[in-house]
Amino acid sequence: MSFSMKSYFLGISIQTTPTGYVLSQKKYTQDILNKAGLADCKPCPSPISIKPSIALDSATLCPDPALYRSLVGALQYLTITHPNISLAVNHSCQHMHSPTVGHFAEVKRLLHFVKGTIRHCLTYSPNSFDIHAYSDSNWAGDVSDRKSTSGYCIFLGSNLVSWSAKKRATVSRSSTKAEYKHIEVDCHFVHDQVLAKRLVLRYIPTIDWLTSSPNLSLSPDSCISKTSSWSALTPLA
Repeated sequence: MSFSMKSYFLGISIQTTPTGYVLSQKKYTQDILNKAGLADCKPCPSPISIKPSIALDSATLCPDPALYRSLVGALQYLTITHPNISLAVNHSCQHMHSPTVGHFAEVKRLLHFVKGTIRHCLTYSPNSFDIHAYSDSNWAGDVSDRKSTSGYCIFLGSNLVSWSAKKRATVSRSSTKAEYKHIEVDCHFVHDQVLAKRLVLRYIPTIDWLTSSPNLSLSPDSCISKTSSWSALTPLA
């Protein structure tokens, strides 16, 4: 007989299954959509638009900045089970002080994407203790100040255990510097492990980088492909 138990912690549904644990925020996500008045909105295939319909540097301020801050603040907690929106949320967080109409349009697009992934969750199951780490940076990716955004994700076996997408504090004059600055100590550690033959580095084509999902703006088809390739992201039944 299978045993299933569900509990909630900080808006996260934690369900025990015969194969492990399932973490989801379906109810929490629905509450955010309700607050935004988008409960019945049409799903969007990607969290960020490659070509925004409204200029982000538009001088027209958002008519309800309090709502903007409330929604973005709530979306930060949603990244706990939706790592694929980390970049979009990080970008929106940078405009809390004075959001424009263009910035709010970005948040609404993100919410449309969230609507289509509301049933997605993170699954954790007994697995190996092999560690796989991926890192990437979109060098000079912000057209407003040419600062880079770096991201990483770490797997323990097939379980996603850590991830981040964060804009750099300074401008990097080369892509090497942008990708190296935030992991300098780790690079030396990895170098030592490779020399000791305890770690193997393998080349991965850019199109297959998992960090392209939380870190870079992708076309809808690429976004769908990346999301489906994350073994930890599973739609709820």
